[in-house]
Amino acid sequence: MSWRTNIMALLMAGVLSGLTACGSNVYAPLQSQDPADQAARYLEDGKPQKAIDLLEKELADSPGEARYTSILALAYAQRAGVAPIDFLDNMGSAQNSNTGLTNDITALFSVTPPATSGAIADVDYAVTLLASLSGDDLNDAEKLKLSLFQMASTVLKLKILDTDGDGQLSALELLALSDSIADSIIAGLQNAANALGGGGSGASTGGDVAAQLVSSMVSGITSQAGVSSRDKLAGYVQQ
Repeated sequence: MSWRTNIMALLMAGVLSGLTACGSNVYAPLQSQDPADQAARYLEDGKPQKAIDLLEKELADSPGEARYTSILALAYAQRAGVAPIDFLDNMGSAQNSNTGLTNDITALFSVTPPATSGAIADVDYAVTLLASLSGDDLNDAEKLKLSLFQMASTVLKLKILDTDGDGQLSALELLALSDSIADSIIAGLQNAANALGGGGSGASTGGDVAAQLVSSMVSGITSQAGVSSRDKLAGYVQQ
């Protein structure tokens, strides 16, 4: 069984455990009229807005319901164009093919959606939703999704500077990189690493793969020459 298959199992083992996965179908339809199941069917059908509308209504009546919160986070990420399994799969594939992903965050530009303010806001809200879970609700599956969405958010915040869309950041484009943006990106990467640090997700699930990749990026940035966060991040992406 591949780590990708195991990561599917991990993601399905959390608050979506009541849903039956069939093959690569993450949101398998059920006969139940439970709002979580209905929302999952909407995601399966590529209708995240319907899932958002349904779950936000349910959460207004049942604040803090973990299953609704988790699926709502997935819905916002899907609306932004971020699929956690595909995102992680690409990270792992890049590592296995020695593409240098661990040394260049811009390698993930190609696997993230267009860096619009709307997409960034949606992914950031997905992070906020998952970060609101605690205790047993913040299990390995939720920690992994939280880490991946944090990672996607930071990539998008850097990708938005790539105005010519060539997948790289030129010296001219990096003029728009401020210390505050750099601080936010580095903090997001560190949070993504921390979400999995010591979480017990296990190498067989791919969780350790994600943690190692993100931690390597953080180390690569902080080891760069320069005094400011901006200088370090700029040096990293241009190496």
